[in-house]
Amino acid sequence: MTIEEIIFKTADLNRRLNKALTTMERNDEVFNIRKEIKEIQAQCPHGNEKYHWDVETKACPYCGFKRSE
Repeated sequence: MTIEEIIFKTADLNRRLNKALTTMERNDEVFNIRKEIKEIQAQCPHGNEKYHWDVETKACPYCGFKRSE
């Protein structure tokens, strides 16, 4: 999966998650969306030569992964 695809998919999943949370969707729908987000984060290379992730940033700007300190 390319970073462009990760950016698009993450934005779509976050939009779906926000909609599910604001419309009080079933818990399993929210759980499934969060599971998909975690799967995307596991596949994300967190940057490359074209998309650089600043080491001072605590979260990946492409997939939202938060690195531990």
